[in-house]
Amino acid sequence: MAAQDFFGLDVGTSSIKAVQVRKDGLVSKLVTAGYIAVPSKRVLSESSVDQESVAGAISKLVSSLKISTGNVVTALPESQIFTRVIEMPILNDRELASAIKWEAEQYIPVPLTEVNLAWQVLLRPVKVEAESKMEVLLIAAPKVLVEKHVRILKMAGLNPVGLETEVVAATRALVDKASPTTAIILIGAYSTDICIAKMGILSSTRSIATGGEALTKAIAQDLGFDQAQAEEYKKTYGLLENELEGKIMATIKPVFEIIAGEVKKAILTYESKKSGEQVKRIILGGGGGKLPGAIEYLVSEFGMEVQLGDPWFFLEKGAYIS
Repeated sequence: MAAQDFFGLDVGTSSIKAVQVRKDGLVSKLVTAGYIAVPSKRVLSESSVDQESVAGAISKLVSSLKISTGNVVTALPESQIFTRVIEMPILNDRELASAIKWEAEQYIPVPLTEVNLAWQVLLRPVKVEAESKMEVLLIAAPKVLVEKHVRILKMAGLNPVGLETEVVAATRALVDKASPTTAIILIGAYSTDICIAKMGILSSTRSIATGGEALTKAIAQDLGFDQAQAEEYKKTYGLLENELEGKIMATIKPVFEIIAGEVKKAILTYESKKSGEQVKRIILGGGGGKLPGAIEYLVSEFGMEVQLGDPWFFLEKGAYIS
């Protein structure tokens, strides 16, 4: 397979997104990108009919974007896999390969025979001292989940060449070596992923079962709206306290505070383990990251720079991309 002869696909719970990038020397160029909505939770379904429907939506999206390859790399939903950054004694690659399964049993709450296990060395100190440790990203994906995703991709006529996690993909897209230590918050429909990256390298990660749908549900219940109407009010007014007398903000703020609280825990845990280091910036991503007023709210809560994630920042756009 030629270098960069694949495209990226994100199969979310409410939409499917695709992007194709090409390398031109040292420059990454955006060729095409787009998304298509899918019925809520159909992606999570085990029904063969629903899976065929998702595969059909993927095929439609790929065709409409005129993607030039059938090779695809996709991300597995963080809430359904086990991801952990662990510390281990400093080992070479051969020693690590032998030791990792024993180490994984301490962190993975299911039998290792039921998961596909992968790992990556994030930090291996060059100067070894008595207390030196290496940091390893440990990922365990349930085999049934992997098989389901591969099956859907093949039903769509695609050739899956790689699977990774959402936080790994997001970290690569949103920060680089020159970035300050950053907390990345990815607010999805049904879950929120929180990770911290230093110099572009993932250092910690966690996932909580609270996302954009919880905000919508709160509006629907408190104000008597149907789901579609509540979703529109959320997207329009969000956490803006000066809109609609602050009624929408008052309704969803307790739910958003759950997310903010988990971010605080993640930052405190990181800073307590990394003596003298501080998180300098927060990046918001995911569909829920566009919530009106969210940036202002987080700035007031954390007292640091907060910005909306820009996955196109490191890319050069093609001539016909606006």
